[in-house]
Amino acid sequence: MPFNFEGLKKQRFRWCFGGIQLLKKHWEALMPWAHWVDPENKLTQAQRYYYLVGGLGWFSDVFNLLFAFFLVLGALFNLLSSPVQIRPLTDTILIIPAVFLLLHILRFLWVLRNRLKVSLGMAVATMYNFFSLGWAVTLACIQGLVQREGVFLRTPKSQTSSKAWRAIQVTQWETAIGLLCMLSGLLAFGSDQNWRTFSLCILLFWQGSLYVAAPLYSLMSSNGKATQAVHITEQGKPVLEDLAARWVIAISMVLIAAFSLIALLPAPTGLPDYVRFLPIDLSPKELVGNESVPTATPDAPGGTTPIAIITVESANCRAGPRGGAERITILYRGQEVEIVGRNEDLNNPWWYVKIPDTDGYCWLWGMTTTTTGRLEDIPIK
Repeated sequence: MPFNFEGLKKQRFRWCFGGIQLLKKHWEALMPWAHWVDPENKLTQAQRYYYLVGGLGWFSDVFNLLFAFFLVLGALFNLLSSPVQIRPLTDTILIIPAVFLLLHILRFLWVLRNRLKVSLGMAVATMYNFFSLGWAVTLACIQGLVQREGVFLRTPKSQTSSKAWRAIQVTQWETAIGLLCMLSGLLAFGSDQNWRTFSLCILLFWQGSLYVAAPLYSLMSSNGKATQAVHITEQGKPVLEDLAARWVIAISMVLIAAFSLIALLPAPTGLPDYVRFLPIDLSPKELVGNESVPTATPDAPGGTTPIAIITVESANCRAGPRGGAERITILYRGQEVEIVGRNEDLNNPWWYVKIPDTDGYCWLWGMTTTTTGRLEDIPIK
């Protein structure tokens, strides 16, 4: 076993790089129909399955990094109040990755405790040690796909005189990714405190903790006294980590810029037809990506009571003038409600209406209605 975290990173990179190279070269022999194409292929279906799943399993760390990237992207757009939104990371759909994540963690811990007979604390520590190598595995996956061959470095099996600074230096990119995730989560929740941004913050802290664990384990592995100095001559580098990280940053900035350009696209003249199927209220900025959405205008003679008429299949009437506020009741197509107040934002109109057949009031999103009466006389609530 490698003696320090740096050696463990090299070992895991070597294993992953070799696994991806084998998968790239022999994937056709692992397909279910491989025996029909090549009768000399003597692998059983079970062997093909386990070899294939074993090779593809390395890419889980790649998708984990991509998931963290989209979480950070969603937090950034939320922080900047951008009209561009990462739709899968909003509202109730945010629960789905959280549920899968929780089940995955529980399964991982159960397997460790059941097979290795270790305590819960040791299982958690082992799990974090496993996931903290995600950055090295991601780089190995990418390099294994694009590079024909690589240099396999020898992994030291005894301790060297490496100090704490070296331990931190070899995990600088994991540290940067982890701190970026945590900071993004805190800023997103601090700028707009609701259950959605809180859930986003929790997910980002979890993702960040996986990468921040790398420098912690690296420091822990350098605390012991040097027992044997081993000189290793490296014939090459298996991965140019700094160069690869800069490419990741550059590609991330390009993707953020591309997403931001969506805001420059012309907005539709009206709401799309699919809006009636949405189970939630969305602001015009979220729905069409532009502030210049036409607001409702009066179409009845002056002096009449302002009335809002529901134009969608169903509309949530909420405790506040925003989509994330608590739902008070549901109004349906054709219902008419009296408007007794409005919000200040003319580009995102919300009507404060009287709930039919009750003494209660709630906020109704203006883009789900047509109105009659003198809207300019409605007081701002």
